[in-house]
Amino acid sequence: MSEKGGESRLGPHLWDAVPGKWNADGDEVLVCCHVRSETHDVKSFLFRTRSPSLFRYRPGQFITLELEIDGEPINRCYTLSSTPTRPDTISITVKRVPGGKVSNWLHDNMKPGMEIKALGPAGDFSCTLRPAA
Repeated sequence: MSEKGGESRLGPHLWDAVPGKWNADGDEVLVCCHVRSETHDVKSFLFRTRSPSLFRYRPGQFITLELEIDGEPINRCYTLSSTPTRPDTISITVKRVPGGKVSNWLHDNMKPGMEIKALGPAGDFSCTLRPAA
């Protein structure tokens, strides 16, 4: 099988098709792709990137959502509830809090297809960074 310019008779190399890593500095927008009701006051919100990218993070890390609610900019941090072994989406799980501006807004307004600004993943609270005792 001869190769010419990085291609074989079977087409481009497999690794050329692998999406890159999500970088919030380059594209801070995430798209809600699913909302799942966990209980009467808890929902999980699943997000993906606008163009194919993979999320790389450690268990215990968080993202910061940048929202505008009633004309006021608000940032909130949420621990990622998804598993790093499924890197095509990330999720947060949010309990509705009485009087909670962001938790109530997410529960009442976030729908599949909506876009949201996010930073991260960040944080050092991860079992992968601490040796077993």
